[in-house]
Amino acid sequence: MAVADSQKLLSQGMNVITDFQAGQLNQVLIVPTAAIVQEKTAQGVYVAKPGGDPVFTPIVVGMTVNNKTEVKSGLTGNERVLLSFPAGTRKVTPITGGG
Repeated sequence: MAVADSQKLLSQGMNVITDFQAGQLNQVLIVPTAAIVQEKTAQGVYVAKPGGDPVFTPIVVGMTVNNKTEVKSGLTGNERVLLSFPAGTRKVTPITGGG
């Protein structure tokens, strides 16, 4: 990549801080990256269900930017995705064995 310097203001050893925009996505469904979990062999999110326990929903992810991740499939956009479980709704598998 070349940088135009017609005024000869740049010299060897100078530093620069810059951002490059690799592309822009419009009209995409995103979720907080922290909401994405791994269950067995699938990535997904937990979706709140009225009057019931949260349900794991597999998703296909796209690009991640900062703390947001694009959802390519698996959600419609009307779901309530959970970042944490309401008290008493997370099923915990007890640890067994050991000594």
